[in-house]
Amino acid sequence: MLHILALFSFFLVSSSHAALQDFCVADFTAHKALQATPAGRLQNLEWPWRLRGTSRRSPGGVLPLHTHPGATEIILVARGAVTAGLISSDNTVYVKTVEEGDIMVFPQGLLHFLVNTGGTEALIWVSFSSPSPGLQVLNTALFGNNLDSDLLEKITLLGDDEVQRLKGIFGGTG
Repeated sequence: MLHILALFSFFLVSSSHAALQDFCVADFTAHKALQATPAGRLQNLEWPWRLRGTSRRSPGGVLPLHTHPGATEIILVARGAVTAGLISSDNTVYVKTVEEGDIMVFPQGLLHFLVNTGGTEALIWVSFSSPSPGLQVLNTALFGNNLDSDLLEKITLLGDDEVQRLKGIFGGTG
C-alpha cells in the first residue's frame, strides 16, 4: 500500500507549468537563470494537483453522475472497492471496479460516477488538476432548477408526470 501512496504523491507534485522565474529564491546573488523575487510579488505559486480530501462511501453508497468543468479528477481507493464509470464525449461508457490501491482518472468535463459495490465502507482520496474544479451534478442540473416543465419535457423526452416527479425530488420549480 505504501508504494501506491508514494506513486500517488508523485502525481501530486511531479509536474508544474510554473516558469523557473516563478519561484522565490533566498539568494539574490544567484545565477541569472534563477531570478530572485520577493515572495510578496509571486502571483500563482501553486502545485498543479491538489489533494482535496477524502470521500467515504458506505456499502451501496453513490456519488451520482456529475462533472467537473474546470479540472481533471484523480481518485485513489485507499480502502474497499467502488465501481467507477465515465461517459466519453462520443458517449462510450467505461466502467471499472476500482479496488484498494487502484487509481482512476476522470478527464476534465466528462460525466462520471462512483458506487460502493463492496461489502465495507470505501475510503477514496480525491485530487484535482485545478484549485477550481467546479461541480455539476447531472440530475440537479436538469431537475433542480426553474426551467419551464413544458420545455424540459421536450428536451428530455420525458412525460409531464415524470418531469414533475423528478422536479419534486431535486427541488425544481416551473
